[in-house]
Order: sequence, then structure tokens, then C-alpha cells
Amino acid sequence: MAFSDFLFAVTVVPRRITEILSSPQEWHMGGLLGEVLCKTTYIIQDVSTAVSIQSLVIIAVDRFRSIVFPLKPYFITTSIRAILLFLTWVVAFGFHTPYIYTWRLVLQNNQTFCIYSWAPFYKQETVTRTYFLVLSCFLFFIPTVTMICLYCAIIVRLRQGQNTVINYSSNLRNSWNRRNRNVLNTVIAVVVVFILSWLPFNIVVYLFFFSWDSRPSCIARTIASYTVILAHTNNALNPYVIFAFSTNYRDGLRALFCHQKVRPRQTVRTEAKVVSGTDWTKNDQKSRCLQRITASQEQNKVLYDCYDTRL
Repeated sequence: MAFSDFLFAVTVVPRRITEILSSPQEWHMGGLLGEVLCKTTYIIQDVSTAVSIQSLVIIAVDRFRSIVFPLKPYFITTSIRAILLFLTWVVAFGFHTPYIYTWRLVLQNNQTFCIYSWAPFYKQETVTRTYFLVLSCFLFFIPTVTMICLYCAIIVRLRQGQNTVINYSSNLRNSWNRRNRNVLNTVIAVVVVFILSWLPFNIVVYLFFFSWDSRPSCIARTIASYTVILAHTNNALNPYVIFAFSTNYRDGLRALFCHQKVRPRQTVRTEAKVVSGTDWTKNDQKSRCLQRITASQEQNKVLYDCYDTRL
């Protein structure tokens, strides 16, 4: 996801700045190189966005498995991660292969433009509408519903786990509450940022296709431009959301730039009361106390590991 967000910034920001300084879709390079750049720029832009969205879904699935089913074997190995990463790019590119045909250079009034067109083999309005419906369904609505369902299940599981640790020590309860708040904040932030970024854009495009005239007003076009910018900010906001709410990411960033070691997971100290008898010897008392404390720590450690939600 980080690499896709970086590619998105590299391809979108220069193009947007150029369009602001000149005119929309004007292309300042012609010939074969200009044609290649016209296609690859938009392909990389939307493929990177699709990879970022799929990565959010994969992260949600991984958190769901780790929190809701903590005792099941963790089957995602390094090789499986590499396969999943490769598949996100393959699927994203598969959705946007029509860009190879649709984006092209045209010459109008001695100016070169990079335009989106299905002509001459397809009817522009019908195919564009159908294609957008497919992209909107698979890259917005299905991921949104999936993440909402998974994160709702995570929230329910965390609240159930909170009731489980009531009878344990205050240190364990405080540690659980901190991790609980951390996960809940991250869950809410990821879903809210994703929906707020992409929902206005989808609404405006649906209005263009099904409600507004073929030539919308200047206000409608301005609103559409701002919704596109808002949708693009999702890729920029993802790193901030992760670093704002994830302890592991912040520790890793601090270790990277400050040459510090990543802070290890802290173990939870537990409180155990030992009842002493009048007929014990000092050695027996010491031995039995150690056994009692060790058993209590092991019991709490099992709970700590099973419900480990530190991100």
C-alpha cells in the first residue's frame, strides 16, 4: 500500500499542477513518447488507487482473523503475503486494462490533449457508464461493506474480551483498555476516511450519468473537480491514519530516523495474593508463593496473547 500511494503521488501531483497552470487534459508532449505517457500516467494513477483499496481490505481481514480467531493457526506466511501482494496488482491492472485503449492523444486547434474515449468501436456514453458501474461496485461498495462488517465484528469481539478481563489485575485491565481504544480508534479512522474520501466522488459521477444533463453547469463541474481531489486525498491520508493510531508503526518510524531499537512488547505484571499458614516453614512458604505467582502469570499471559490487539 505504501508503494502504491507513492506511485499515485508521483503520477497525479505533476499532472494536476500542469493542468492548473495550462488547461484540463492538455498534454505538452506528442509523438510515441507522449502517447505512452498519456496511457501509463492514468493507468498507474488508478491502478495504485485500486491496490490501496485492496490493501485496506486485506488489512481488515488480517485484523479480523487475529482478534476474532486468535487461537487458530496463522496460515499467512511470507510467501503467501508475497502472493497476495502480487495479486492485488494483477487484479488492479485487470480492472484498468481498458485504459490501454481508451486514453489517447488527439490534436485540437494545434494543441495536444490526452482524452478518454471509447470511439470508434464502442458507444461512448453507454460503455463509460457500464464500466464505471463495474469499478464502483468492485472497488468501492464491496470493499466498503466488507470493511464495515469485519470491523463491526472486531468491535464486538473487543467488547466481549473487555468483559473477560474484569476479574484480572488492574495492570492487565489498564493495558487491555489502552489496546482496546487504540484498535477502535484505528478501525473508525480507516473506515471514516475511506468513505468520506470516495463517497462524494461516486455520488457526483452517478448524478452525471443518471440525473444531470449531458452538459452540466459550471457549478456542477466545479463540485465534480473538488470531489476528485477529495477522492485522491485518501491515498495521502492513509499513512497519517496508520501512524496516528498504530504504536508499532510509530515505533518503527522512530527507530528508522532516530537509530533506536523498536520497543519490545511489554509484559503485564500481575498481582497475586498468597495465603500463608502457621505451620509452614520459610522454605515451603517461598516455594508455594512462587508457584502461585507463576500460575497466575501464566494464566494472564494466555489471556494477553489471545487478545493481543496492539497494532
